[in-house]
Amino acid sequence: MARLNLTIPDSLYERLERLRDRVNVSKVCAVALAKELDMLEGTAPATDGKVTRMVQRLGRWYPRGRQDGEEWAIERATIDELVKMEEDWDDDTVKDMGELDDIDEDEFPTLDVRDRLKRWILRDKEEGGHEPGGADWRAYLRGWYHGARDLWEQAKPSLDYE
Repeated sequence: MARLNLTIPDSLYERLERLRDRVNVSKVCAVALAKELDMLEGTAPATDGKVTRMVQRLGRWYPRGRQDGEEWAIERATIDELVKMEEDWDDDTVKDMGELDDIDEDEFPTLDVRDRLKRWILRDKEEGGHEPGGADWRAYLRGWYHGARDLWEQAKPSLDYE
């Protein structure tokens, strides 16, 4: 069996350490790498068309949120907002939010999550892809948080914020 060194952000490593006894890191990485290589090589297994359509419709909110979170971090977020997000938020915080109004706009003045989400909803209506139950704002917010958090993790060393 071949061996491979893996480099991950410190914050991910800290999360892993808390659950180390429940995670087979080698297996998780091997499965994820195999899926990525299958996709790049065009050999991903064909799935039922109905399932694919369902996943595309329901799974679009996380990537949209991630895209918007990255854009916020790159274009509008202040260092104070990024530090505040890092200190106060984690995956559980985002998952447990009752609604988008739980975000304190005084602490995050440049954050426009609600406006961005509304734009996606309007775009879907215009394109005829409106969902009866509305947007999956939790998946959107989780994606937004991951996008902003991951870029901040990469930028901190260059900004001397470690």
